[in-house]
Amino acid sequence: WVVWDVTHAGAALFGPTELLHRYSGFELSYATSFGIALLVVLPLMGPWMYRFFNAPLPERRRVLLVLPDPPSCWCLPEVAHASVTFAREGFEVVYASPQGGKTRADATFSDASTEVHPSVQLFCADADEVRKVLHETLPVARCPARDFVAMLLLDGGDASISCVDCPIVQSASSSFVTSAKVVGACGLAVYGLANAKLPEGCSVVQGKRVCCSNIDGTSKTLLAVDICRRVVTEKGGVLVGSDKDVANDGLVITGKHDRVVQEMLSTIEVLDKLARLRVLETELDQVKDKSI
Repeated sequence: WVVWDVTHAGAALFGPTELLHRYSGFELSYATSFGIALLVVLPLMGPWMYRFFNAPLPERRRVLLVLPDPPSCWCLPEVAHASVTFAREGFEVVYASPQGGKTRADATFSDASTEVHPSVQLFCADADEVRKVLHETLPVARCPARDFVAMLLLDGGDASISCVDCPIVQSASSSFVTSAKVVGACGLAVYGLANAKLPEGCSVVQGKRVCCSNIDGTSKTLLAVDICRRVVTEKGGVLVGSDKDVANDGLVITGKHDRVVQEMLSTIEVLDKLARLRVLETELDQVKDKSI
């Protein structure tokens, strides 16, 4: 609508300028005619200018998927499920990593043809999406919260704590929560989320229910999950029972990737309904004020 309005504004000025220029018998230059037209048209354009500079732009329906930098790798089923699910619901999926650029997939990517999960097949069949996630991720610092409705943090396929303990991602997590955007963290990515600090100095997970779920049950993963749980407890988070797959505490959702994605979609839907209700309340208040 910005291009549309600018086009109309240009037409509104060009027409009077051309008329003045011709009406004067071409004695007035285009510059003089434009100046006179501007003085006449500018007051009439006041309402449009107010809307142009003050009306908010429509919120972009984008979800940010944050992947680890190399040498850590991302898990194909997690990325595929999240990407396909969000895209099916009408969201634009944007891939990012702390430094941007290339990322590494785990070993299951090369053997994706044998994977029976439909999300993996759909994801691998889309060459454009594969290229984006493998070679063209954006730096997280270039993805401000205002451009997204949610952010999903994915841990590394190698079950390494170091791949999710990233100050850049932690700063982005804090920014998203502060901006009242939905933040999801899968598996060990909860560790990095717990270390993210809000502007007032407390952890993002302080006072919130948190789920730290292991992925494959190997000794390496179980050790990392144990470290993750200790950090969450130290930061003031409330661990849910080991029988839970997900914890939804308002804007912060943690747990296994498939459940986290579903809870994120449900939370975004609730927030959309609340936003529409606030708009309706504002319109009703305006109607009441006019009637009084």
